[in-house]
Amino acid sequence: MEGKRSLLTLDINLIMCHVGHFLRMNDYLMLSLACKDLSDQLRFQQDVQDEQLLYISGNVNQIFFRQTGVLFFGSEEWDTTFGIKLSEDSVSLLGIEEFRLLNSPCPFDLDTSKKVKDTHALIFVPHIVSGNKKVNMELLSALCPSIVQDPDPAAWGGYVEDVLLAEEQPLGVQIPDEQPGVPGYQRSVPHFGKWNFVSCGQAKDIAIDQSGWLLFYVGKDGLIPESRGLAFTDSVDLLRKVNRTIDPDSKLGRNGELLAGTGYEILGSLEVAIAASMIFSKTSMRILPAEPERTFAITKYIGKGYNRIIIGENNPSTGLFGWYRSPNDSEVGICSARKLVEKKRGW
Repeated sequence: MEGKRSLLTLDINLIMCHVGHFLRMNDYLMLSLACKDLSDQLRFQQDVQDEQLLYISGNVNQIFFRQTGVLFFGSEEWDTTFGIKLSEDSVSLLGIEEFRLLNSPCPFDLDTSKKVKDTHALIFVPHIVSGNKKVNMELLSALCPSIVQDPDPAAWGGYVEDVLLAEEQPLGVQIPDEQPGVPGYQRSVPHFGKWNFVSCGQAKDIAIDQSGWLLFYVGKDGLIPESRGLAFTDSVDLLRKVNRTIDPDSKLGRNGELLAGTGYEILGSLEVAIAASMIFSKTSMRILPAEPERTFAITKYIGKGYNRIIIGENNPSTGLFGWYRSPNDSEVGICSARKLVEKKRGW
């Protein structure tokens, strides 16, 4: 035990020599390995906090994660891509748990040797930028018009009110989420009965309510594998199975929202548009493309008086397109991400 503690101290001193200049990735790996084998299960992140290593500078913290090879969008990318400077205090710091997560097998590609860092994007999403501007569709249309050309399309703007299906529903009510493709929640259909909804307000006003890191599955086209053409409830069950391998206490609600524990969840159209904008800005890749196969992601929200909102058909002419229906069930799947929780700040 004493030898391992000495190795830990040696590695800490080694990294400290590079603080303020450049932090080498192999130093970080040595430190993480030293901690991994400690018999008293010392938490690496706590050691780092005590030594004030990664927490000296948010930019230093992000050096480690850029070097993993993951598609990364942090404070430097917000500055160089959009000219938006984020204060270091506003950016949640990442630790060894997130580092190991990126280097773990991708839960959606278990039949390959791909790791999370090979199939995901790690994106910092601020709550407010430039003093008091909320991160919403209007801001995205100004920052990345190639993806969000119209900040007020039918699916997320105008007089449309977004709602969520309440967790508790009347007995005997028919739930359209059990049908493949886009579930129809038209309130004018009497035999469906009366559903319990939770109002989320005018869609154009919805904004990110708390800053944090989004670990977004990119894959081939932005959709979770095998989610195309599934009923919404089946898509939620697909994520539940994945989450149980991550955290036995993970719980998803009927809208695909994470209610307890850790794991993946289904996103809203704003979160999908943020990820699409960041990915396009850095790589020119269009997730949820119009070609070669038209692709939509169904979201956790329902447009009041309509169906669940879908977003996709991303193309150079119109960018992302939001709608309430699709003629082909196989065009529709789900986008999903993990919201990484930082112990002091963040999501």
